[in-house]
Amino acid sequence: MRRTHAARLLACLCLCCASTACAQVAAPRTKQSGAVSVVRLPDDWWERREGVPDLQPAYIENLEVRRPTDAPPGEYLIGGIIGGDNDYIDELYKDIPPPGYTADFFAVNFNDNFRARAAAPQEWARARRVSTKPHWVYLEYDPKEEKAEFTYRGFRYAKTGDYIGRPVLLSPAGKWLAVFSYSGKKTKPDLLFGGGEPRTGDVFWDIYDASTGARIASWEARGVRDPSLFHKATTWIGDRYFFAPADPNAKSYLVFTLPEFQPIENPGTVRFPAWLGEGGQPMRLPDPRLDGDVRQPSREYEERLLADPARPGARELLFRLKDEWVELLPPLPPSARDGAGSRGMRARGAYSKSVYAVTLDGRYKVREASPEEWQRARPLKATHTQIDLDKTYESFGGTRRVYRFFEKTGAAWGTPRALAAPDDWLAVFSYTAAPGTKAAAVGELHVEVYNARPGTLMLSARAPYAGSADALFAGARWLGCPFLVLPLEESYGSCLLWMLPEMEIQK
Repeated sequence: MRRTHAARLLACLCLCCASTACAQVAAPRTKQSGAVSVVRLPDDWWERREGVPDLQPAYIENLEVRRPTDAPPGEYLIGGIIGGDNDYIDELYKDIPPPGYTADFFAVNFNDNFRARAAAPQEWARARRVSTKPHWVYLEYDPKEEKAEFTYRGFRYAKTGDYIGRPVLLSPAGKWLAVFSYSGKKTKPDLLFGGGEPRTGDVFWDIYDASTGARIASWEARGVRDPSLFHKATTWIGDRYFFAPADPNAKSYLVFTLPEFQPIENPGTVRFPAWLGEGGQPMRLPDPRLDGDVRQPSREYEERLLADPARPGARELLFRLKDEWVELLPPLPPSARDGAGSRGMRARGAYSKSVYAVTLDGRYKVREASPEEWQRARPLKATHTQIDLDKTYESFGGTRRVYRFFEKTGAAWGTPRALAAPDDWLAVFSYTAAPGTKAAAVGELHVEVYNARPGTLMLSARAPYAGSADALFAGARWLGCPFLVLPLEESYGSCLLWMLPEMEIQK
């Protein structure tokens, strides 16, 4: 791509200023372990600015990855985004401008020794975006505890550098955790230009297996300028590759190649033995058709999270059954001063004596748990936040949808249509009744789980049902952020359990 003389001169001046500020810094020393490669891009990043005829050096915040349908195996297109992508909200609201892209794009072939070449704008325009955005896992910021460890999914991680880059970057399927840290003497912030970060220092990338806590790969560079900038413009490409700058100007890139793995069954089907009450008899929910003097019977699971301190990362989800109903009291006698003949009401409930533990390692193994384990486990907040997928609001741009267009995959919408998790997850419900069945008593449940803001489909499932599909959807619950539970029978003898990437990190 041809550059003008003025643009090249400006780039040289910028580089000269940077090199002057760091004239006393020794050449960086790098060290790596695991499968880490360096890709050198064939050109710098450039951008077009309004009112400026010449291309200007680009400062990119994000990367986008695309792939043409006719691309060679293993080749992806990489483009820089100037500023944020705003979750591509322009795809929903056409009056909002799309993200600002760099003027140049690059093709990297991951099957051909990471060979990089310049890509034409026409290639970029006809390619389709690949879902590669990391999940941002935020660590609470406390300057007094910069060197503290943090815990994720029961494993403890120690930062390599003095300061951690926030957020921590979780791969799309939640398999790998990319942790950035850096060291160096922080400067005094400038009132006009910000600052406060080290001018020189060391940078560290560590990639961990989030299911075992093991460090899989790492890279470090000692004595570099602007170490905090190495956390900009990164991306995951599936759960196979992690792409991060190898210099503060993002002229070259690190490629971490992670081991291939077999994804766990997700969701998994959990089948419980008999639910027994306090007297050792099977749990029975009162029924107004049989018991008469009861109203509003309901059944649900109650769950807690059990971690084994002797085995880091070993966790189980504990289940017990909770029944609730309203009991009608006997009529008041005629001798009562007021309200003779009226009937009061009393809330009643019962918990199962049975408690079952389900492993969270992808096997969904069920065992009977003790009352002591139930008391020791951490309670989980269950939510059933129903949302209207067609909800709109008024803005200066006119009437806008709150949510993207999520289509049903079954023949009919479920009730509710969708449940929102406390974080970004969204479950969409529909079903298909078997032909010729009375009142849709038999059929197939359809559930899609999305990352709601960018509209990315995360997981989907199909399961047979008997009885009422809507009664089962009404029993669905999000547990915190990472778990979704859907009963498969009105007796709650079995359920589907989804495990989503977790966004919670603890100090």
